[in-house]
Amino acid sequence: MGDLTALQVTQLEPLALRQLATELSRHPDHHWTFSAALVGSVEDRVLANTFGFPSTRARAEAELGLSPNDTATFLRLWRLIGQSGLGVAAWSRVSKGKAFVIRRALHLGGDPTKWLDAALSSATEADLRLILQRQLGADVFIPFTIHMPESLVPLVQEAMRRALPYAVDEEIPADPAAQDEIVRHRAVQFRCLEVVCAAFLT
Repeated sequence: MGDLTALQVTQLEPLALRQLATELSRHPDHHWTFSAALVGSVEDRVLANTFGFPSTRARAEAELGLSPNDTATFLRLWRLIGQSGLGVAAWSRVSKGKAFVIRRALHLGGDPTKWLDAALSSATEADLRLILQRQLGADVFIPFTIHMPESLVPLVQEAMRRALPYAVDEEIPADPAAQDEIVRHRAVQFRCLEVVCAAFLT
């Protein structure tokens, strides 16, 4: 592919665009914007029939080795690029996972430029998702690890079991093993911990 950019892909003549598909299949590590541009350009310019295929999906499967689901994914990403108004080049440093987080944010009325900046400043896709969750007012779950003596574990487990009746609206089984199974659920764990902590703060 040399120094060809995803933006330049959209400007290729049909024959060059088709030849690039063959070359791209030999570079599985290419950025997602290349596949999105290849699939999206054929769709936008209605070139599938010109290439002898009944649809963009049929052409993508035959010439790019993409499954129907992958083709649909790249078409969604291509629409995202277009709807953002930022151009193809702006997305070249954004991972596919982050792009889908931005897609959801824009569907909720987010500003494309601000979310692209947030994606570039976030170390991981998970970090970007946390930003979106906080803006939506959703509960954000984060890892919280405590190192403790092994002998203390039974005490913590018993405290969590005793908190169960105050943490969940369901009948609690008498068997401690069954109670532990309920406590293992993340949504129950934090409620039990909240009950235990609140006992000392209220």
